[in-house]
Amino acid sequence: MGSTWVYQIIITCVIGIIAYFLKDTKKLFEDRFCKLDKDIKETLQKSEKDIKEHTEKIDQLRDDLNEHKEDVSKEYVRKSDYLQTTGEIMKKLDRIFDILLDMKGK
Repeated sequence: MGSTWVYQIIITCVIGIIAYFLKDTKKLFEDRFCKLDKDIKETLQKSEKDIKEHTEKIDQLRDDLNEHKEDVSKEYVRKSDYLQTTGEIMKKLDRIFDILLDMKGK
């Protein structure tokens, strides 16, 4: 009869010690999960901010490119147009040269 009472006290103490360590371990895991959750939320917010900034930069680049396309068509000559115009000028110079040679020959 006396030994059962001792066993009950020992078992109660062991259960109490296990419960204390489980509670402590649970608190430790909760703290770690809260920190991880906070880190994930911060990372998501930063990512959303970065995405918004990059989207704005891409839109600005697209606008700049469209403006440049318009400027190129107004300010520069295509190669085919340049060659055609140069050919016409050369024909005119050839005619002038022929006229000058005819005048000199007479």
